[in-house]
Order: sequence, then C-alpha cells, then structure tokens
Amino acid sequence: MLRSENKKIIMDECDYGLDLPFYLSGDILKTDKIIFSIKKSSSQEEKIIRKEFTGDDFTEEDDKLIFNLSFTDEESSKLPAGKYVYMIHQCRECELHNTIVSDGIFEVDKGCRP
Repeated sequence: MLRSENKKIIMDECDYGLDLPFYLSGDILKTDKIIFSIKKSSSQEEKIIRKEFTGDDFTEEDDKLIFNLSFTDEESSKLPAGKYVYMIHQCRECELHNTIVSDGIFEVDKGCRP
C-alpha cells in the first residue's frame, strides 16, 4: 500500500505499481518540471530515487495540477523497511523555482522481505 498521512508518505516494503496522487496549486505551470527525490537522511547528498514529472504526466482538476507518484519493482527494491526523507522541487526553464517539500518523512513498513 502507498498512502499519505498529511505530509508523511508510507509504503509497504516490496509494493510497486500503486499510485499516490499529488494535487499542486498556486504558481504551477504545466510546462514546469516537478522533481520527487528520496534519500536516506537530510544530510545525505546521494538520492536513492529521483523521479521527474512534466507536461503529459500532469492532469488538471479544479485549478490544480495533479501528478501520480508510483514506483517500479526495481525502484521499490531500493527501499528496504526504514525511514527516509523525500523532497519535491519545482523547476521552471531549467532552474529551481520552488521547494514544495523539503525533508518530508517517507516511511517503508516491513513487508515481504524476511
């Protein structure tokens, strides 16, 4: 299961192919790039997962842009049970425009791995 509780994202270990929609409002354009990243801690530079969302990845509803976060089997295998940090950045014309979330909690609950 992939779900959110406020700004905390929770995933069961080994799960993949599930969608978690993000609704963005404000100064967001369909031409912007949204970058979702996960790393082990806020002090770590290396990202475990980095996903980009642009143009066709967005849908629109009630003046909001929506993108669906999901993970492949390969991406899920990089996230054993534990706590991580996620960030969401908005880029416009190849430059950072806004930090939407910094140091969000991403928790992977024990699942299929022994």
